[in-house]
Amino acid sequence: MSLLLFLAVCAAGCFVSAFAAGFRRAGEVVGLAALAVALFAALLVAPGDGVTAGDVRLVPTRFGGLFVTSCLAASLLTAAIGLMTETPRGFAAAALATVGLLGLALSATQPAVALFAAVA
Repeated sequence: MSLLLFLAVCAAGCFVSAFAAGFRRAGEVVGLAALAVALFAALLVAPGDGVTAGDVRLVPTRFGGLFVTSCLAASLLTAAIGLMTETPRGFAAAALATVGLLGLALSATQPAVALFAAVA
């Protein structure tokens, strides 16, 4: 269940930070907060805690959790530095979408689903 929470946080954070990107400072702060919440949700994902969605089984692994957490920590650091400098406004939304799909690709047990999530 914690994997679904992580994917939902990434999707919601992506949409909220993309909509808030029009407001310069507020958009960056919202994106930074969304990245922090996604990092916390990624830390809650337990390896082997599988979820079935239709015919697809999603089973997070220890490697996938470590990789996704490292990517989110680097994105959070980059977004924090971006508050002090000029960065593209959609950085947080793009980072959340990328890491969410990466988490989906690393936890899918069917190769076609993993390939589709990795390509998207």
